Amino acid sequence: MGSGQFIPGFEDQMIGMKKGETRELNLTFPENYGAPDLAGADVVFKVTVHKIETKKESELNDEFVVSLNIPEMQTVADLYESMKANIQAQHDQAYQAQKETAIFDKILADSDVEIDDSELQKALEKHIQHISMQLAQQGMQLEQYLQMMGVDETAFRQQIEPSAKQQAIFEAIIDEIINVENIETSDEEVDQQVESIASYNKVSKEEVLQKIDPEGLRHDFNRVKASRLIAESAIVTE
Repeated sequence: MGSGQFIPGFEDQMIGMKKGETRELNLTFPENYGAPDLAGADVVFKVTVHKIETKKESELNDEFVVSLNIPEMQTVADLYESMKANIQAQHDQAYQAQKETAIFDKILADSDVEIDDSELQKALEKHIQHISMQLAQQGMQLEQYLQMMGVDETAFRQQIEPSAKQQAIFEAIIDEIINVENIETSDEEVDQQVESIASYNKVSKEEVLQKIDPEGLRHDFNRVKASRLIAESAIVTE
């Protein structure tokens, strides 16, 4: 009631109804109504009121907290502690991401790396593949996105080339660290990663192995270890 979502007169004729009451509403659809077969038509709605509720401000007390049906949360103090923990976790996550970005940017700035054209092209294709996957999750094809942005594939490649080149340089640095530090990923760790992927996607290990190369997974995990080593070894000035 009061939302204005019904045709004219609907709410007015319901005013005064009580719980359990049934009333016939004699109404006329507007001439400009969206459905042509109903536009301007005289109709009768038979309405029964099953429940009446009134909006009111909630009071923050233990009873309200219990009504939220959140496990192990019974009091206002519990709610505050939970909110505080969530805010702290978000802050810590954002801080860690900001710190790692600053560390990796410093490494890129202080490193002298040359990559050949073939490596750049690989990075470009990987970048485009990643963007295509993100678009697919939103129900859009890359071609549709380019059309919407008003650019062709050549112009799009030129736009993303700096980012792809930076990624290729960073991966070259990471791979050199893997070699220098003798970072290795065992067969057991690869198998654990395959199991994790299978569990997350609710498929069998065999199905995962049909789509993922274990050696490629090993190489990616080596890079993860090298990135962690960089982050853990960095001296951060706040």
